[in-house]
Amino acid sequence: MNRAVSLYRAIYRVAGTLPTAELSSNTRVLARGKFEQQRALSDPDETAEALELAETQLDNLEHQCRHLNEQAERERRGVHKFNDVVQ
Repeated sequence: MNRAVSLYRAIYRVAGTLPTAELSSNTRVLARGKFEQQRALSDPDETAEALELAETQLDNLEHQCRHLNEQAERERRGVHKFNDVVQ
């Protein structure tokens, strides 16, 4: 499997862990669009740059998922403010 497909699948999987179906769906649609835009790249340097950007975006998405899921969990428990967390 090539690197672009692996990255796309990883992004798609991680997007599925976002706390709401809407966020998950919107992220997946956005990712699909970005990958489709880059499909025709033929210059090796441009392709490498696009893949590096995709890896960075995957890292960012993983971080955002953790943060948003932690925030959603706090809200489910009724903890909304910083002071509620530290007390």
